[in-house]
Parts: sequence; C-alpha cells; structure tokens
Amino acid sequence: MLEHVAGSILALALGGVGWITFHLFGAPYTDLRQLRRESYEALIFTANVGSWLLDHDEDGNLYRPDGPEILRVHSEDLRRLSVKVTAADEMATGAVRYFVRTCHGWDPELAARGLMALSTSLQEPFGVRAPERFRVEKGFRLPHEMNEEDVRAEMKEHRDPDR
Repeated sequence: MLEHVAGSILALALGGVGWITFHLFGAPYTDLRQLRRESYEALIFTANVGSWLLDHDEDGNLYRPDGPEILRVHSEDLRRLSVKVTAADEMATGAVRYFVRTCHGWDPELAARGLMALSTSLQEPFGVRAPERFRVEKGFRLPHEMNEEDVRAEMKEHRDPDR
C-alpha cells in the first residue's frame, strides 16, 4: 500500500516538475522559434511589396488603386510581428534568452528592430529596405539574401544614383 502511495506522489511530483519546466523553458523557446519562422515568411512575402504600388499612369491614376491599402496592411503586419518578437524575448526566462543567444546565435532584439524599421520603409525602393531586411536575417540567423558588402553597395547606389 505504501509503495502505491509513494508511486502516486512521485508521479504527481514529476508531472509538476515537467509542467513547470515546460512553461518556464519550453514554451518561451517554442514561441521564439515560431516567431523566427513567421519573420522569415514575412520577409519572403513582403519582398515584392514596395514603391511600385504607388506608381501612377500618365493620367495620374494609380496603377493599383488598392496599393496604399496593401502597403498599410503589410506595414501593420510587420509592426505587429516586431512587437510579438520583442514581447516573447522580454518575457522569456534568462536561461532561454541565454540559450537562444549562445547556442543558436539569435538576437531577437535586433530582428525586432529590423522588422519595425522594415514596416516603415515598405514604400521605399529595395535599396533603402536592404539594411532592415539584413537586420532581421542576421538577428534570427536566416538565409541572407545579400551580404553586408552588397547591402552597403545597394545603399550607396540608392543615395547616389548617378555614380
């Protein structure tokens, strides 16, 4: 009888430890992994959203009448994602933050700043947005569309198009 009671208490104790461990470490880590995936999707999805949505024809009409609305929606989505990344990073335990920074090499804070900056520059040409994309890619160690030298060259070309 005593063995059954002890076994039940041990099972409850181990279940409680598992529950606490998951909620302190597993859930925040899973949240950051999910937000990393969503950030990568957002970068791919918004790659072709840009200043061309605001172009006019010779009569002064927008080629895409819904262009400003498309920019607004995607900008809000990127801002919301930036806030989610910031909140997940801030709410994660120190151990999770240490783990993602040292073992994975992620910097969620850098990625969140890149997402926020990207949200305000969607209507700009790609050259202006390249550093913001690069911040997100670097912060979450995503595949880089451009390396740092290419980003600098793109920015220089955009600043000085007659070079």
